[in-house]
Amino acid sequence: MVSEFVLDGFCRVTKLLYIVYLSTIRLSLVNGHFAPLSGRRELNAIYVFWHGEMFVIMPFARKCGMGLMYLLDLKNRFYAGVGRALGYQTVPVTSELRATIKLKDILERGFSVGIPLDAPKGPLHVVHPGAYYLAAKTGRPIITVKMEADTCIRLKNRWDKYMIPLPFTSVTFKGGGPIYAAGKSREQVAEEIRRNLA
Repeated sequence: MVSEFVLDGFCRVTKLLYIVYLSTIRLSLVNGHFAPLSGRRELNAIYVFWHGEMFVIMPFARKCGMGLMYLLDLKNRFYAGVGRALGYQTVPVTSELRATIKLKDILERGFSVGIPLDAPKGPLHVVHPGAYYLAAKTGRPIITVKMEADTCIRLKNRWDKYMIPLPFTSVTFKGGGPIYAAGKSREQVAEEIRRNLA
């Protein structure tokens, strides 16, 4: 089993490589006042996106102390370590209820949370209920984040069709919302989310 010390070392190296890679990306924002990229915490929202777009979304949102969930296998422990190195608060998923309670606590402490809508294992572009339940419990808005890259690689053998923008390309983030859960059904909120991410 990989020790935490070795895993931590890999995470730190990956963080440095990530930062070098990100320095080559030309970023633009549409509806940028919704985006968690400036370090502003006053929006205190639930940011949602497709799992396949996390490669660039995660690093660019690192300044706002956002909370992210992860599973306990080795791959996801590594992902969580990189997230912590980038400044995220990470929430292990030992059960769906415990993870929801921890994310709710992060929101109530004035931070934002990020949820890949179709994680952890799909199906692709199916909106799972976590964001709706958090929005209903806390009253915080859901903000959608959609990423588009001029040139990228798509890992078509993965369930999420993971997207990796090539260095020196242009990437656009589109913020959408806010979407509130109050007085709406889960399916109504899911439909609003899908429209924003279409």
